[in-house]
Amino acid sequence: ASSDSSLKGITVNGGAVAVNGSVSVAFGTPSVEVVAEANSVVASVVVSGDSGLHTGSNTVTVTVTAEDGSAASYTFTVVVAQSSDVGVSSILVNNVDVTVGRVFTALVGASSVEVVVVTSDVDASYVVSGATGLVAGSNTVTVTVTAADGVSSGSYDVVVTVPVASSDSSLKGITVNGGAVAVNGSVSVAFGTPSVEVVAEANSVV
Repeated sequence: ASSDSSLKGITVNGGAVAVNGSVSVAFGTPSVEVVAEANSVVASVVVSGDSGLHTGSNTVTVTVTAEDGSAASYTFTVVVAQSSDVGVSSILVNNVDVTVGRVFTALVGASSVEVVVVTSDVDASYVVSGATGLVAGSNTVTVTVTAADGVSSGSYDVVVTVPVASSDSSLKGITVNGGAVAVNGSVSVAFGTPSVEVVAEANSVV
């Protein structure tokens, strides 16, 4: 009986791969087609690890069993590419979802906002710029997402408006017991009146 458990060659998806070599495939590839040939026509060949692939390195093993039962194993690596997804599932500014419109109005005098992002791919990363040092008026806060592949990137701008604080301290009018009274004017009431009802209204609603 033959004891030859040597390997003649391996192909992955039709391309030759050396023992201990590697082959790269696209992100999301679930399996590869492995054809392994033994040098002996009476040896058997079993391939394992060629399906259920995950992102990153996957070890595929080819086991050649000789006619006499002796066996030898040969391995190679299938590298599944990282995702290039730079999408976002949500963008929250101060806990308000602005994913669709990407606009937010902060409080008067706000100097910063808190931005929390959920990326479409959990392995992607993001950085936020412009969320601090806000000024009155329009501010652009930028979310930059870097895909898991470390190469692809995308950015999302959120316009944050900080309302301008009003300096209007003027008076619109005063009423005393329902009757209008001018500034620096006077109103007469009956003897013994203990109090009056004064309603004063400013010109500015803020």
